Parts: sequence; C-alpha cells; structure tokens
Amino acid sequence: MDDNEQTALNAWQAGDSTGAEFLLQKYEKLVWKLANKYRHTSLEDAVQEARYALLVAAKAYRSTGGASLLTYLYRSIHGHLRNIMRREWKHEAHCQPRSTEEWLFHWTIDPSAEQTTERFLLRHDMEQWIHNARLSPREKEAMRAVFEDQSLQDLARQHGVSKETCKIWRKRAVQKLRKTYHL
Repeated sequence: MDDNEQTALNAWQAGDSTGAEFLLQKYEKLVWKLANKYRHTSLEDAVQEARYALLVAAKAYRSTGGASLLTYLYRSIHGHLRNIMRREWKHEAHCQPRSTEEWLFHWTIDPSAEQTTERFLLRHDMEQWIHNARLSPREKEAMRAVFEDQSLQDLARQHGVSKETCKIWRKRAVQKLRKTYHL
C-alpha cells in the first residue's frame, strides 16, 4: 500500500469523504470486475452495491489482521455482492407469477365471501371450465376440492382411496385444463 492510499484510508476511517473518493477511484477496476459477474441481473445495481461494499470494507479494514487491503476489499466486496444477489434472486423467485398449475393448486377464496355474488360467479366459471375440459367425475371432484380449499387427505378419505390417487386425479385435471385452454 503506497502512502497516498494509506493517507486516503486513514482519512476515510476518520470520516473525511475525500479519502472515500480517492479509494473509489483507485479501486474502480476492482469494483467493475466483481460487479461484472452479475451483469445478467443488473450491472448498474451490482456496481453500486460493490462501491458501497468497498466503502464499508475500507472503513472496517485494520492492517493488523494480516491481509493486504486489496485482498480484504476483494473478499469483502465479493461476499457482499454474492449475498445481495442471492437475496435478489430469492425475492424474484418468490415474486414470479405462478404457473397455471400452481394457481389452481393454491386457489383460495376469501372465507368472508362465502355467500357473495363474486363467489357464486367464480364457482360458475369453474364449473364451466371443468365442463369444457371434459374431466372425468374423479377429476372434477379433485378440482372442486382445490376450489373449496379441501385437503388431498380429506378428499382421499371421502372417496376411500390413497392421497397419491387424489394427486393423480388433480394432475390429470390440470393437464386437461391446460390442453383445453392452451395454457
């Protein structure tokens, strides 16, 4: 580490923003190199996060730890970016629209809307979908169970079959609905 770098680091650790500016300029290539690994998501966001991580790491750096400043910054920025991107990917996966199959499997209606016109219309639409898809009686039962938020275990008990059999009914019903409605 040269004297200018040490002076800038000490200044930044003391709270002087000119030290931060010097460090950002000096390690800009490192920032871009690490951020470029995540260019497929958002390069601009990754660069900003890398700059932030650089400043946090530089403020926390102590030369007595044994690692050079460059090594410490590299590891800190890389770790921060990896954690941020993982959180972002997890969030994106959670916020993705459900597939038709998932939507049908997790379709629930507000229980407070038990006797409302909306619930009646939804039931009517569902019955129309089931009719048009030409489902077997068991597949119809499976889809009604989904609509009424009935568990597979309850459906299986009601019909005297295994839970796995009910899963097959539901799976076939969803396949037929997808085929009929080109989903």
